[in-house]
Amino acid sequence: MLLFSLLLACEGDMEMSASPCMEETRASTLEQGATFEGGTFTLVVEALSPATPVVGENTWELAIPGSSGCTVDVVHIMPDHGHGGPLGGVESMGADVWEVQDLEFTMGGYWEIDVEITCDDATAVVPMALCVDA
Repeated sequence: MLLFSLLLACEGDMEMSASPCMEETRASTLEQGATFEGGTFTLVVEALSPATPVVGENTWELAIPGSSGCTVDVVHIMPDHGHGGPLGGVESMGADVWEVQDLEFTMGGYWEIDVEITCDDATAVVPMALCVDA
């Protein structure tokens, strides 16, 4: 009986600690329609695939008004662990909309994403912070 009680207690602890995002306060909610600002730019999340960021590959569509003729890059890092993850690339879809391809989160937890917009010789950064469930 004691062993059974201990197993149930451990199972409950595992469920409560399963999500690295439960107590994360630095992150924003990333969902369709979310907006982020940096420099002179406002970024609007047009689409997410999957609909909620996950460990593995993610594809995003971002509207960045005024970014035609510019280049856009994405840098993502997990600052608590000191590493980033792979990125397939960022492609213009026309009309100030950009597709972030194969953005990979290698593990669950807190991530910082900088969307860097370079027009002529000036670069603006739109910061995003999110927590990816494991």
